[in-house]
Formats: sequence, structure tokens, C-alpha cells
Amino acid sequence: VSVTDNRLVSSLRLGLADGAGDTRVDLTVDDMFDSNSAITGRGEVVLKDMSLFAVLIPDISKPRGLVSGSLELSGSLAQPQFLGVVSITDGAFGVRRAGIEISAVNARLSQTDVGRLRLEGSARSGAGQISIQGDTWASADTGIRSELLIIGQDFELSRLPDWQISASPSIAMVFDERTTTVTGNLLI
Repeated sequence: VSVTDNRLVSSLRLGLADGAGDTRVDLTVDDMFDSNSAITGRGEVVLKDMSLFAVLIPDISKPRGLVSGSLELSGSLAQPQFLGVVSITDGAFGVRRAGIEISAVNARLSQTDVGRLRLEGSARSGAGQISIQGDTWASADTGIRSELLIIGQDFELSRLPDWQISASPSIAMVFDERTTTVTGNLLI
């Protein structure tokens, strides 16, 4: 980190033991005390060892997969703009209390245009699968609006001695600042 004439230039590199992951962040602020000052930055993360999630969420067992992401920062201190993507690929984990294993977890959260966030994902559980797609738009003129679609077939929710539950959703949801609308079917 260096500060010269109120100009901030910083860089962070963090590597986890045994190649379990890496993080890199670079940030520049032209004038830290001027809210209209230009900012630029970039961040990247790769996490190969998912075992930390089992520590943070005790009901999760044997988590695995790859988390990766990148973020670009621009704009000003007063109006920063973020573009980037975070993804989970080839993920899997168990849920102890439900007695199930979730596999083939692939999810991507991206913002490639300012004001639009996109979510895409899928997973398998038991003999079934589920997918999710969604978009969120935000602007000063129109506010925030989200649309989400969840579709699945025989997605296993529980496999216990007294309970075996699977779900087949086909649900569309729309959220804005005034209303929430949910339509579709959910077969259990």
C-alpha cells in the first residue's frame, strides 16, 4: 500500500497452503478525499479446497468443487461500478440432517453490464436434478426488479428412515419494489 499526495495504490496477494487457493486484489484511488475521484481495481479469487465450508456450516459434509471469480472496479468513490463473475464448478456436498448428497453443482453469478446481475445454476440430488436462472436489474429510474425461474425433476430433499422426499418444481418468481409474484407448480 502506498499513499502519495492523497493517491492510494494498493495490492494484496494471498495464497492458501498446499495450493488450496489464491487471491489477488489491486486498487487505485486518485484522491482518497474527493468523492468524485476516479477509482480502478481488479480482484481475482480461486478456491480449490472447500473444506472450510464444512467448518462454517456444520451440517455440510465432504464439500468439494472449485470457486473462482474476478471483479473489475471503475467509476468514482461516490459512484463505483462493479463488473465480474463468481462461479462454482463441479461442486458436491452432503447434508447430514437430510441424509442426502448434492452433486454436479454448477453455479454462476455475473454482472457483465452495470445494473444487471445474472444467476445460472444446476445441481443433482438422488435421481433428480434442479436448475435455476435469474436476472436482477437495478437503476435509479426503475428501481430493482428480479425474475427467477426454478425447474427440476425428482430432486431429493430428504433420505431418512422415516422420510424420503423429492420435489419437482416449475416455479417462476418476480420481485420488484412493490410486489412479489410466484407462479407455477411444485410436486412433492
